[in-house]
Amino acid sequence: MASEQIVLFDIPTKEPRTPWSYNPFKTRLLLNYKGIPFRTEWLEYPEIGPRLQRHVPPIPDDTTAYTLPAIHIPGDIYIMDSLAIAHHINTTHPFPPLPITTPEYEPFRALARSIMIPLQGVYHSLVFGRLLSSESQAFWRLTREPDNGMTMEELEARHVTDREGWNRAWEAAREPTAGMTALLAAKGGPFFQGSEVSWPDLVWGSILLFFERIGDDVLGAFLEGAGEGKEVHLRLLEGVRGWSGGWEE
Repeated sequence: MASEQIVLFDIPTKEPRTPWSYNPFKTRLLLNYKGIPFRTEWLEYPEIGPRLQRHVPPIPDDTTAYTLPAIHIPGDIYIMDSLAIAHHINTTHPFPPLPITTPEYEPFRALARSIMIPLQGVYHSLVFGRLLSSESQAFWRLTREPDNGMTMEELEARHVTDREGWNRAWEAAREPTAGMTALLAAKGGPFFQGSEVSWPDLVWGSILLFFERIGDDVLGAFLEGAGEGKEVHLRLLEGVRGWSGGWEE
């Protein structure tokens, strides 16, 4: 029964609604990999804080600090944050196994951060323009424009429309992309641990799905930056793609 299923709270695109955000994708991939039945409850950005604030530890005076993914487990248990969710699910559903703290985990985190930071102007502006409903766009402006010091339109003009700006962003991500390629290829793939799935696979797979959801130009630019190593990323992407569903109710 639906009431006995885990509920995954996720942020939709505009119609037709599909998942896109890499943080909720981590939990979506996790639940499907573990074979755990769940259903999706869509929350536009302004709905997240009011929906969660009665159920997770309070964040004083700032409903914008409530984030997804979050899950509701039967028994009235709410958990927010993808890593906290992963630890809980690993405890309650140990099979199939999903190692979290692997030897690759810390270097992986550093490389992923070094890739995503220079691309922020690209994806912040394109998520706004291509994916979000008008309701979530207003929230995105409120929270992301101060971080970037400019409007979404200015951000897009600087990092997307201006091809020199676009190329600079991807060039800045090239060196850590090479590092990520080497880390992923070290044990032969398709996963960071070779044939064994671990938490970094779900995280990196979520980022690749995120690039793909934004557009072929974004995923294509990443793969171009990976050069001859692009095949290892495509193998991982295809390896996790089958776990990316579960919203088509």
